[in-house]
Amino acid sequence: MAYATTATRTSYDHKVNTPGYDLAARLQAYQGQFMECWNSLQKLTSCSSLTIQFFLTGKADIASCCGSIDIIWSKCTWPSAVTSLGYTPAEANILKTYCDAVSAPPANRKP
Repeated sequence: MAYATTATRTSYDHKVNTPGYDLAARLQAYQGQFMECWNSLQKLTSCSSLTIQFFLTGKADIASCCGSIDIIWSKCTWPSAVTSLGYTPAEANILKTYCDAVSAPPANRKP
């Protein structure tokens, strides 16, 4: 058992110390995107009582959560970012569809 741990650790150390594997540089390059995703996921977490009510009754207004959902959709790994909060991929797509409908301009109406 100790051998497997040592072998795994050695493999990890080799990978990290390989030229071109600069974690600090990658984190710095994507820092804004990571922070925006993280903040949006936290905001969506604070919306969980509304989203639960939305799924249970269909009557909750989750429009205030849509900004976070839109950021997560466009800048993060969707739906895995949302499923990490406990939503299924189908529920994540329902949230996105709802937010798209809320933000869509009204249809042109003829007088």
